[in-house]
Amino acid sequence: MKRNMTVACAAVIFIATSGCGGEIHKSHSVVAAASEHCSSVNVFDIERPYYANSATPTFNFKYEFVKGTDASLPVVVFLTGGPGQTAIGDPIPGLSNQYGYMNFDPRGVGCNELATMPKIDFFRTDNLSNDVLAALKASNVTNYILYGLSYGTSLATVVAGKAENGIYARPKALVLEGVLGRSFKDTGELYDGYFSNWDYAKATLPEAALARLNSENTPLGIGGGEWGDAIGSMLMIGTSPGQGYIPTTWLSELASNTSSDDAALKSIVGYLTGSAADSPGTTNLYRGITCRELTDVVVSMKSDFILKSGSLLLADGDVCGDLRLGNDKYDAAKWPTSSPIYYFSGGRDPATPPWQAQYHFDVQLQAQRHLVRIPTAGHNPFQINLSDCLSKIWNDIATEQSIDNDVRAC
Repeated sequence: MKRNMTVACAAVIFIATSGCGGEIHKSHSVVAAASEHCSSVNVFDIERPYYANSATPTFNFKYEFVKGTDASLPVVVFLTGGPGQTAIGDPIPGLSNQYGYMNFDPRGVGCNELATMPKIDFFRTDNLSNDVLAALKASNVTNYILYGLSYGTSLATVVAGKAENGIYARPKALVLEGVLGRSFKDTGELYDGYFSNWDYAKATLPEAALARLNSENTPLGIGGGEWGDAIGSMLMIGTSPGQGYIPTTWLSELASNTSSDDAALKSIVGYLTGSAADSPGTTNLYRGITCRELTDVVVSMKSDFILKSGSLLLADGDVCGDLRLGNDKYDAAKWPTSSPIYYFSGGRDPATPPWQAQYHFDVQLQAQRHLVRIPTAGHNPFQINLSDCLSKIWNDIATEQSIDNDVRAC
């Protein structure tokens, strides 16, 4: 849930439209990188209460609104994941300049960082969804598509559910990538995808690489916690066209045991783990939403895993403390919408496993639904696996045409 990877995956794709299915093949790739440019974008201020039903105090909620060249086309509203990831300054992949778009840094994070940190109740999906609706209203955007990624799919579901109840104009469609349908009920649901994918990766590694990973001393002078974090990130990437399964491809470098290959892999691990400390706002946003709304079994903030003698183990620690899931208030079944929904799900996505997208699909009975599942893909199947066809698919969705032909031809 926490990390969104943007490296390509390959696949066979199964399409279901409210229950119908088929197969297509895909073999293209792209690599993308995210950035933040708070000072280089036009942002608008909205006064919002710190708490629902409270007039004061207020804060200035900043968001990015870039108008398209064709005012008749819907504005794409991007809701990112984490919780705690930022989006202001990042163009939406595959979207031509004909379309307007809106980007958000959630309250307490990025462009909406606060000098004084409010209580944990400030960080709730209920409040974040109100921020999105307030931004839409302030910009007079009524023709829009909600595009959610990872946790953003849960947020998009709530925004659409509120709009369905008459709070604001309904979205023209929902595009959900790396889908959350309900909270994770137990440790198995939350982590089994990582363990099974790690078993698959190890089974495909050269013996020499596996021997170094199985050693009591983790390779490259990198600690077990860093390795656990990096492997978790690799597993989220899935399969890249021309490269195979990314964990296997990258970790196979250990088999050569040359200084240049070791240095290259060490650089990859460093990139995947990062070194920047989370801000107080990011920590509180992550705790406030993940611990109380998404799962009852979170164990660590920075890294969920430790590599020990080749095994991927759960890390010690618990960032949630007494913040525990009370009830599944954000179950997709409780936020029905009649807007069309387009699901993009990776079969090897351990963070939001494919059963999450299937659950969301199954409970949203009022909507016309389209499910695209890419069995070997990871967490970003729409942006990455369909990268060559994104502009056509966006046009299909915006103009209410079937996406099937363009997805099949991609």
